[in-house]
Amino acid sequence: GEQYHVCWSDTSVSDARVMNMGRMARVNHFPGMLDLVRKAGTARNLNKMREALGKEYSFFPRTFVLPADYTALKQEFGPKRGRKTFILKPSRGAQ
Repeated sequence: GEQYHVCWSDTSVSDARVMNMGRMARVNHFPGMLDLVRKAGTARNLNKMREALGKEYSFFPRTFVLPADYTALKQEFGPKRGRKTFILKPSRGAQ
């Protein structure tokens, strides 16, 4: 493996680097982690799990990722839907 104990990276680390790490080496990022830490990726994954497992994944509010879910979001504004509160969060590094 490569000769280091800690790999600190600002981006995700390639599969090849992870496979080449020494047995005791550690890394602060791993392949595919952006799907977990970015809001849009997390929303997509939670929505997929809710679709697959139903009630087991009803612990989070209905979530829309735009522009893909625009039609579904627009349906939430119908006259029979009542007053609702929405939280809007931009993607890509915005808090």
